[in-house]
Amino acid sequence: FPRPNLPNNAYTFPFSQPTREDYGLGRYDHTISSEDTFYGRYAVDDTEQTNPVAYPQFKFLRNSRSQHAVASEIHIFSPALLNTARFSFSRNNALTGSLNPFTGPQYSFIQGRPLGTISVAGLNIMQPSTPSQQLRNVLTWSDDIFYTVGRHSLKFGTLINRYDDLNFTATNINGTMNFASVATFLTGQPTSYNAITPGSNLNKDYRFMTFGFYLQDDLDRKSTRLNSS
Repeated sequence: FPRPNLPNNAYTFPFSQPTREDYGLGRYDHTISSEDTFYGRYAVDDTEQTNPVAYPQFKFLRNSRSQHAVASEIHIFSPALLNTARFSFSRNNALTGSLNPFTGPQYSFIQGRPLGTISVAGLNIMQPSTPSQQLRNVLTWSDDIFYTVGRHSLKFGTLINRYDDLNFTATNINGTMNFASVATFLTGQPTSYNAITPGSNLNKDYRFMTFGFYLQDDLDRKSTRLNSS
């Protein structure tokens, strides 16, 4: 715990919060024939940020990468019939971690792990952040058909999504000790201790799909006026 440098046993410390973001986008268009056109697009966004926490010894690290790719083909069967097919893939990968300088058996609540969280009533929680990852992959297929017949403009198609969510959360992987007061903290008498059992599976995977279908008819209601003389 840092020594107070402000009145009333408070303290302050300077910090920097560097942030970086790189974004890229590319697109390709190609006319295959008078009936077929194709386009593809890819976008990527990388970010990185370092955040301070309540104590200057620790820093909270964030970084992410988002990617999106799509390919589409338009085919003209006739002046009255048009089809558009698409496929896309998206991936969002967000990572968090920490800089924890307190490692070794004199600091560990769990063997082989760095210092965990210390909660003392009346003081800010000393909470080194723990690593986590949130990864989502989305695959999308869609097809839209446009057909004109008489007074009817028909539109119908489908949209299919597949989601893969892969999460890693290490809450309490380093352990947490709670103390009722500064006195019990100084004498090493915690009121509670929480930790994940070593060897636990920290990965959570979710996979599911969605299916959508639609049919739309735009009717052109033309009226005929009869004039008589």
